[in-house]
Amino acid sequence: MKRKYFIVLAILALAGLVLVTGSCVKEDFDTPPVYSKVATWEKSITIAQLKTLYNTAPALIKDVAPAGFWKNIYDENQKDSISGIFVDAYVLSSDSAGNFYETVTIADETGGIDLKINTSDIYATYGLKPGKRVLVKVDNLAIDNYNGMYQIGLGYTDGGVLKVTGIDPSAVAKTIQVTGEKISLNPETITIPTLSTDKVQKLVKLEGVQFWNPAATYSIPGVNTNRILVDQNGNQIILRNSGYAKFTKDQVPTGSGSITGVLSIFGSTYQLLIRDTLDVKFNQPRFGSEVPAKNTTIEQLKLFYDGSALYQIPYDLVIEGIVTANDESGNLYKQLFIEDETGAIEFKVDVTGLYTDFPVGTKIRVKCKDLYMGTYGGVIQLGGNFGGQIGRLAASDFYKNVFVISTGNEVSVTETSIAQLSNNLIGKVVTLSGVQFADYEMGKTYAESSSTTNRILEEVATGKTIIVRTSNYANFAGIELPTGRGKITAILTKYNSDFQLTIRKVGEVRLIEPRLNKNFILNQDFTLATVNNPISINGWQTIAVAGTKVWNAKQYSGNVYARMSAFQSNESSNIAWLISPKITIPSGKDVFFKFDTEYSFWANAILEVYISKNYDGTNPGTAEWTKLDATIANQSVGQYSWVNSGLIKLNDFAGDAYIGFKYTGSNTLSTTFDVDNVSVYTF
Repeated sequence: MKRKYFIVLAILALAGLVLVTGSCVKEDFDTPPVYSKVATWEKSITIAQLKTLYNTAPALIKDVAPAGFWKNIYDENQKDSISGIFVDAYVLSSDSAGNFYETVTIADETGGIDLKINTSDIYATYGLKPGKRVLVKVDNLAIDNYNGMYQIGLGYTDGGVLKVTGIDPSAVAKTIQVTGEKISLNPETITIPTLSTDKVQKLVKLEGVQFWNPAATYSIPGVNTNRILVDQNGNQIILRNSGYAKFTKDQVPTGSGSITGVLSIFGSTYQLLIRDTLDVKFNQPRFGSEVPAKNTTIEQLKLFYDGSALYQIPYDLVIEGIVTANDESGNLYKQLFIEDETGAIEFKVDVTGLYTDFPVGTKIRVKCKDLYMGTYGGVIQLGGNFGGQIGRLAASDFYKNVFVISTGNEVSVTETSIAQLSNNLIGKVVTLSGVQFADYEMGKTYAESSSTTNRILEEVATGKTIIVRTSNYANFAGIELPTGRGKITAILTKYNSDFQLTIRKVGEVRLIEPRLNKNFILNQDFTLATVNNPISINGWQTIAVAGTKVWNAKQYSGNVYARMSAFQSNESSNIAWLISPKITIPSGKDVFFKFDTEYSFWANAILEVYISKNYDGTNPGTAEWTKLDATIANQSVGQYSWVNSGLIKLNDFAGDAYIGFKYTGSNTLSTTFDVDNVSVYTF
């Protein structure tokens, strides 16, 4: 019986192949090939009934189908009785142009569903072309719902979990019957605002739409790509194109008109999939406003911001800039950085996959009237209204106000150092040289799996540090930090007083030179100190010279550090020392000292750092102390912001010595100071 059945299918497949031989890839969806009717199965359920069998998890249809779904028929081809569950449908999609992969969408009068087959060229091999009538025996298949898309196929178990994959080609003959009948498909004409889940996996037609970016190709080769279709009211829908479709490199049409495709959904986002470019009939003039002329700069735009929580731009201002960073690596999310000759700005938009229309180097113009400006972490941003604060601009407003001018423009890169960073560079692409990740970051990945993560990068020559901030959704988040030294190129951002680097792609981290390893004479991060107790680890001392307050260990977000505060001391004078154990400074080589400080609740107390060659280990008042020139946190940087001291050379203090942090305050001069990461070292 099987042999006869395969012969029939083989003849049908060969007939289909003969029909496509010598033709172009784009098939005529309205002209059916000649087939003889071979179906001997009969419908027992609708697709809508089939979908009811899915209940939050994949299932084998035969295990969950009620008795009423089964049907006993006599198969004339096999001369045998068959018991099964049968769906009678017609084909909507086609993989002839490669935009559908190992999937064919079928539908009946009640709805559509994806049928997965583990092979390509389904349209030619099995004659599964748009409009063809098919009967599918589904009882031995599994059903699933993938982000809103119902699908049936081969069920298999992976780690004890049932999943759905494509039917093996060897099982197609006993699963699918293709008849010689073909209907003329009449797509349902809809509008973008009327999209609804009941139209998903159906053939639909949108009229009066155009590509938002007429300069784009259908997709990026090798990358499944979203292109945006818009109507005259600015409503938009994604056209989802395979990076392996035969029309990938074709430029999208510049006009407007109608487009036909299978409506899909991913979560709550509607997408349209075309079968071929014949589905796109944009033969009408393009609609919408003309590209406005640039009339201001990014720097001038920022000057209009009035400092309020949210400022709506009332003027007809148009800026032009080059995209310097997008969401391609996943390290940025729903945001672009754009730059002109005067400055840069972050543009927050409620759109994902921005990199497909806005690759780095794309020049755009933005109509800024009625858009918003506000600050986050003290930095001006452009976007929309989010509850009275700066937020993301709605997609419909974004596509109405942004225009692509050209692509492939050069992006300027500023080579600088950590010491030379300034607010004028925020939002720009910078390169830092002679840097390496801090010793205590070694062995870690760019980001923790659960959250956006700060890693510390240090400039070896100066000891200055900067935060490298990485999203846990970046495609390089799980990569281990490089151990070497070298250059890093990234977008410079800032949060309050902290400059930060946002990596665009991991290939721009070029730490490929040998690491400069430190030979530590002293290295204390207070991790082993007992929290909420006076500092007394590894020879460290805290001594109150005036008053009773001393340095205690504190902890925040897993980090332990030393803290001194005269708050509520009720004492007229508070002088407290935090003194290191004795260190021996070698002669004849460079010896470096650095540490980090932060403050909170500024109230004019003083923190200073000293070195002594004759401290007796008990009484700091009898020792000679030399004050060291160090950068210490103050009001100019804001509270709870760690500040690096910079590298302090100790070459003049060869021999035995002690480092001392001196806090001077009172009940009224009560600033809180924190100290961490104290190190003395040579290379």
